[in-house]
Amino acid sequence: MLWIILVPILTFANVLCDGVEMKNLFIAEKPLTIQTPKFPADAPTDYSAKWRIRTDRKATILINCLDIKISKNDGCTDGHLIIDNGEGPRKYCGVYKNLILATNGNSVTIEFLMKHSPGRFKCTLRQDKDEEVTLVVGNPSQNIAYKNFRPNWKKSWKFVTDKSNARVSLLCNNFVMGTQQKINDCEREKMIVETDRGLEIFCGSLENITVASGSLRVTLKTGLKPFGSVHCIIQAVIGENMFQYQNMDTEEVDSSENGVISYDGVKSTTCPCGVANKGSRNLINREETGQHEYPWIVSILLNNEHVCSGTILTELHVLTSAQCAVDHHRKLVEVAVGSNNNKAQISRAVGQVIKVKQVIAHYFDEKHNHKHDIAILLLKHKIKFSKVASPICLPSTRLDIHNQYVTVIGWGLDGDGKHAEMLKKAHFRAVDVTSCSFLYSHVFNVKNPNKLCTYSKETDMCVGDLGAPIVWIDPETNRYTQLGIVSYRKMCRGKLPSLSTNVFYYYKWILQVIAD
Repeated sequence: MLWIILVPILTFANVLCDGVEMKNLFIAEKPLTIQTPKFPADAPTDYSAKWRIRTDRKATILINCLDIKISKNDGCTDGHLIIDNGEGPRKYCGVYKNLILATNGNSVTIEFLMKHSPGRFKCTLRQDKDEEVTLVVGNPSQNIAYKNFRPNWKKSWKFVTDKSNARVSLLCNNFVMGTQQKINDCEREKMIVETDRGLEIFCGSLENITVASGSLRVTLKTGLKPFGSVHCIIQAVIGENMFQYQNMDTEEVDSSENGVISYDGVKSTTCPCGVANKGSRNLINREETGQHEYPWIVSILLNNEHVCSGTILTELHVLTSAQCAVDHHRKLVEVAVGSNNNKAQISRAVGQVIKVKQVIAHYFDEKHNHKHDIAILLLKHKIKFSKVASPICLPSTRLDIHNQYVTVIGWGLDGDGKHAEMLKKAHFRAVDVTSCSFLYSHVFNVKNPNKLCTYSKETDMCVGDLGAPIVWIDPETNRYTQLGIVSYRKMCRGKLPSLSTNVFYYYKWILQVIAD
């Protein structure tokens, strides 16, 4: 007698097929296991059975045969297991461990037959339905990423959007689905994308796959010996661009109360940091800054010339880019505090100019996308804190700020490549790290990113001041928090987001340096 373990199933009337009893079974959400009687012992000689297994009309069946052991000879005449998954019957004899198959439809027929020798098998079958995902416009993009495919594997998703005027945007920049011989075989290795217009099938080695539709059904399918990897992202967009951050328009924002001491948030900070001295109303994309508007910004001077920007952490510590410090640690480096003008003589007259005692840089790696571009300057004398000189706040937790406005402040470059004398600001939107990492060929880890990504299609201002802070107004404290450090001189309008150093990634290191 053949043992059948069902969890749960419906059983239909049995029929005779070629003289062998056919068992009709139905798989719902829970799996079904079929095996020879008294498994793992062998079934007796001259044993046979057939059964047809179905599932929901819109689903398929995944088959995992954990153990097949049948005497092997030419044509499998002593015994065999036949599985017809919708692509034609395949006969198995010999020893198989963890054989994985997927059906081409919603049914499979399995036949077990022993003639002249004993044998055994055990298979588990599961219903495979599309994973239904609703993409929300403005939310971060989602990854579809696989490095190593399983044999005879299939995975399907159905993507829709939360808005009727939105589209589903699918992009792939690393797509290889083919055999180890790298032969394009779209019969066994492929990605099937079902759009509003019909089917698109991808296989082989491809770059820059782009598909957009009101809804998408995406299926990845492999054969017996899969080879390759896939990295795609998917998101909801409104507009002509495939990335939502490129479709968003700049809004006029009143920032006149941001950081002002008289307007506290619902939470207080652990120290008096991130304050601003605001006068008249400030609007997005106005370059000028008010006098002493941002008292935590400093000019870093080399031989009395401005070279970089930085921010005040404590009375003795200034945060900046490693590029600003590692090459100048033995030279005359000073910090100018309390002035919007970066000319040394003006800074000495209206503010404080303090010499740098020591440069403490992280392990800066310029060759690999300016990795670890962060440094702390230890000053020889304390900064005298006042209304025009005070520290910036730092993020103690990772913040989800994608699509929110951030501000870059510094003495940007003019058309001749020279630093402006007066302090400037520009406003950008933060870009979700999944989209940003995808565009930069996955150069940083999205789970713990050391980069901050920003973008603006409105501003022509190249802030371009190394070490300049990228700040965000924390709505809970109404104080400016430094999220990033400018690490590249180019931050002009373009299609790609700008990369900067992510301050939170180095938060513990910053605290350790200050404590030491």
